[in-house]
Amino acid sequence: MIEVTIAAKNELSELLDRLVCCESTKRESLRLVAEPYDYDDGELAQLELLLDVPRRGDAVVEHRGREVLVVDLAASDLLDGMTLDVVDTPDGRKLSLRG
Repeated sequence: MIEVTIAAKNELSELLDRLVCCESTKRESLRLVAEPYDYDDGELAQLELLLDVPRRGDAVVEHRGREVLVVDLAASDLLDGMTLDVVDTPDGRKLSLRG
């Protein structure tokens, strides 16, 4: 399972606040999707964050009583041992993975 720092949980929560503009019957979270693709030197993964609802079998990351991130089994296996954190860049704060 991927580890998520407090700073990353805060960033995910703030991102959800900006994306979810109104109350709905669904409890939406951010889904971390890892799409594997072949590269000349081996297999890599392209990561995306999508607005979605938790599903059976997902790993769920909660922050202050809110589900801020869901990760399906395939992505969870691929990202096992990695940490999602926040880094400061010239363009602002960004989510970043480190292994």
